Amino acid sequence: MKFKKLKLERIVGYGSILLLLSLLAFADTSEPVDEKLLLSAFTFNVTKFVSWNQREGMKKSDAVIHIGVFQNPALLSTLQKITSGKLIDAHPVAVVSIETKALNPASMPEAVVLIPESGNLSKEVPKKLRGCKCLLITNGESTDQFGSVINFYSEDSHLRFTIDMEQAKIEGLELSSQLLKLGKIL
Repeated sequence: MKFKKLKLERIVGYGSILLLLSLLAFADTSEPVDEKLLLSAFTFNVTKFVSWNQREGMKKSDAVIHIGVFQNPALLSTLQKITSGKLIDAHPVAVVSIETKALNPASMPEAVVLIPESGNLSKEVPKKLRGCKCLLITNGESTDQFGSVINFYSEDSHLRFTIDMEQAKIEGLELSSQLLKLGKIL
């Protein structure tokens, strides 16, 4: 009897601690969140729910998942820090910079983040990458971001994202049902 009482007290104690931690995690600290850190974390987490099986070489166990960042050194640096030593589906992750002159669909990484530091993205850039068999990620108020698969946008002080299923199909990507539950499907 004493053992059951002690076990119940521990469960209640642990439950209280978890409840407190949950409340603290959702508390409004009113401190601004670093946008680059938030976009980097979302980008990394979104890539975990994508399968690139139709891309040549991705079925190999030692294949590296490359995330390319277009014209945004600060985002590149933050994403490199977040992904350092991390794996996606047992594949190592490498974050690389993409220059304008290197925009060639045949040589694009598995994921391409098209969020230039200037905030202005020419409609021509995603058009050049159509058919690259890569996950194109953009950020903008418009929910239709020039043919990207994932587009981050701000709504009610929260970062949200849309998913263009037609574009994902064109790129030969398989998106997890878990990801589809979280995003707004176009």
